[in-house]
Amino acid sequence: MVRKNIQNGDLVLRRRPNTANVGKLPPKWEGPFIATAAKRPGSFHLTNTEGRTTNHTWNVDNLRRFYI
Repeated sequence: MVRKNIQNGDLVLRRRPNTANVGKLPPKWEGPFIATAAKRPGSFHLTNTEGRTTNHTWNVDNLRRFYI
């Protein structure tokens, strides 16, 4: 298991759902989003660039740090 150092306020990309069945050309990641810590450790709410926050949380295994 790889330990990811994603913290509150970091820019992240999220894994697109069902990418295993679509082939190798479409992107497997979407974003960037701003990670906002949730109540459970290792889960985050995501806020897009327009300021909209997701309703559900995303596990750190489905997130990747985004560097500018």
